[in-house]
This record gives sequence, C-alpha cells and structure tokens, in this order.
Amino acid sequence: MPKPKPRLTIPTTDPPDLVAGRAALGRGAWSEAMVAFSRLLEAEQAPAIAAEASAGIGLASYWTGESERSVAALERALSLYGDLRQPAAAARIACTLADVQLTYFGAAAVANGLIQQAEHLLEGEPIEPTHAWVHVYRGHYDLMVDKNPTAALARARDALRIAHKVDAPEPAVVALALEGLALVTTGDVGEGMPRLDEASAAAVTRGLDDLNAVAWACCYLIHGCESVRDFPRAADWCQRVMSFCDQFGLEPIFGSCRTRYALVLTWQGRWDAADAELRALLDATAQGQPTPLRRIGLVALGELRRRQGAHDEAERAFHLAGEHQLGLLGQASLALDRGEPDL
Repeated sequence: MPKPKPRLTIPTTDPPDLVAGRAALGRGAWSEAMVAFSRLLEAEQAPAIAAEASAGIGLASYWTGESERSVAALERALSLYGDLRQPAAAARIACTLADVQLTYFGAAAVANGLIQQAEHLLEGEPIEPTHAWVHVYRGHYDLMVDKNPTAALARARDALRIAHKVDAPEPAVVALALEGLALVTTGDVGEGMPRLDEASAAAVTRGLDDLNAVAWACCYLIHGCESVRDFPRAADWCQRVMSFCDQFGLEPIFGSCRTRYALVLTWQGRWDAADAELRALLDATAQGQPTPLRRIGLVALGELRRRQGAHDEAERAFHLAGEHQLGLLGQASLALDRGEPDL
C-alpha cells in the first residue's frame, strides 16, 4: 500500500523544528512531531509559528489518544489564529477541535458550537479548501448526530463542488464518502456503496497528504458496510484499512475499524478472531472515563459473548457500555436468550 506522496522540498526560512514537525505529521510519526513542535513552543517563537506548532501538537495528540492534550493545544491554536486574523486557519482548527470533542468525549453540543464558529469565520472570505472541509464537518454532524441523511447529502455535494473548484483532493475524497454513506442511510444502497468504494480506493492509493482524510473516508465505507450487513465487502476493506492505519499509527480510526471488523467477524462466526480484535481495542482504551469508542467496543464484546452463550459476561459488557442505544438492544436480545421476554 503506497505511502502518502512526499512533499516537495522548497527552500524555506522556517525554523528546522517546524519543517521537521510538518514532515513527521505527513508520515504519521506522531511522537516525533510532538517533540519538534514542543521545542518550538519552548523557544517562544513568533505567534504564527506558535499557532502552527500548537495545531501540530493538537493533531498528533489526537492520533495518539491524548485527548486532553489535544484539546488544550487546539484551543491555543484557535486563539492564536484568531489574533493573527487568519479566519480560514482558525476555521479548520475549530472543525478539528469539534471532531476531538465528538470522538473522544461525545460532546455533541460543544462540537456543534465549534462548527458554527467555523462557518461564521468563513463568512465573506474567498473560497478555498477550508470551505469544503467545513461543509464536510457539518454534514458529518448532520448524519451522525442529528440523524439527518438528507441534510448530510446536501452538505456533501456542496463540499464536492467546492473541492473540485479549488482542486482540493483531500476534502473531495471525504465528501464523496460522506455522500455515499448518506445515500446508503436513505436506503439508496445501489448508488451509495459504489461511491464509498470509489472514495476509499482513492484514499488509499492516491497518496493524499492528509492522513485524516484517508482514515475518515475509509471509516465511512466500513460504517456503510455494517449498516447494510454487506459483510463480504466489509471483510475485504477492513483488512486493507486496518493495515493502512496500523502503518501510520492512526489509532482512533484504527479502533473504530477494529470494532466494526470484530462485528463482521462475529457475524461470520469467527469468534476467536473477533475476540482478539476487541481485546486489543479495549486494552488500548482502558485508561480514564469511557469514551464513545470504548463504549461501542464493549457493546461488540457483549454481542460476541451473548452469541457464545456466556450470558453473565455479556451482561457485564453491556452494563459497562452504559446507556448506549446498541447496548440496550444487546440487553434486550440477552433477555430473550434467557427466556425473559417481559424484561
């Protein structure tokens, strides 16, 4: 599987640590990126450099699962870009911060506020790739939080139109995948799944500079496969996506794909393989408060244990998942298995 294309080497007066940090982000060397960017901040660089360094730490921390550090760094970057009167950069950081809040904390209201902030920042600004990204983030929120695939579909198509106009391949790929998943969610599987295939194929073969775009597009595909129980397609893609994410250390999306892949394995009756995937995920997310990612992993483990007949273990996993809607459905299935239809 090809690595993201290397950036052109252009003579620059940027500090060496800034150049090194950018390069490390591009190849998924998250710890190396954080070290380089941290040195810049310790040296009290100019505000523009401090803004980029803070943003870099926020992105790298996101992928290593250091959610609190990610939020703090991204909030600092957002403030600095605001002071510098760089609305497009501030809008992109606001969207990234919204993603962190939604992924790690399930803070939908906070994420919504940040996306609204990004939308307002871009009002009256010349059209550029960030406009496409903001449509993508709003469409993602429409689909995943508001459960409004029609609104998400409109946003995806707006993002595609802008991305093609300004020649921005990263948001174009994600927008195509979002369009596909929105179509699948409305029931138009015949139109939606080919778009998801196309977007994921483009994501892992074009060598995109933004690893987040690759991960996001592929996650939409696997989500779509699970939604319509297209397990052969999911099995094909899960292995490929997980290999890519493992190569570049994309832990959050690797975890999400791992959970969905485990569900695919469970439905296929490959229970030992499913157990191994879920154990790896839960071991990696054992610290701190339960995150949305850990909750869905516990739901998947509960479903696996239910099918294995280990009812007590299944009940414990569903209980640990908390008030997750799929966990409640799992508890209902478990009650039927136990001959307790009233419960």
